[in-house]
Amino acid sequence: ADGAFDAALNAAGWYAGVAAPPRAGELRAEILSAWGAALTKERKPEAKAKHKAAATEWAQLAELQTKGPRVALLQKAAAHARLADEPATAATHLQAALKVEGAPELEQGALWVELAEALLAANRPDEVWKAFNNAMASVGA
Repeated sequence: ADGAFDAALNAAGWYAGVAAPPRAGELRAEILSAWGAALTKERKPEAKAKHKAAATEWAQLAELQTKGPRVALLQKAAAHARLADEPATAATHLQAALKVEGAPELEQGALWVELAEALLAANRPDEVWKAFNNAMASVGA
């Protein structure tokens, strides 16, 4: 809250020695997310690097999960990849989220729309139509 992000990351590193592995990673991801948001608010160019690091942390955490929680973590990774100006990476994370078995069916439509937006930003228009068609065919879309 006071902007001491370096100190917070150091503390998360020390915490990793005593915490369960996913929890330390969650703290790192949360800190990097907050740091990226603060830098974005201040319009600092280093914001993209923090968002990229946050995307990487969220994606690594997703690898440790299954089903529903994995989808949410991949969505966070995709959101930060977009903020890092890496729409192709965001699309990759969203495609992985759509492949998660047992994910809530009602979330599928929103995921397809997010994927379409990421593909559009990544200049992959041929894939956008398929994503939008899948979104419209989804339950609750």
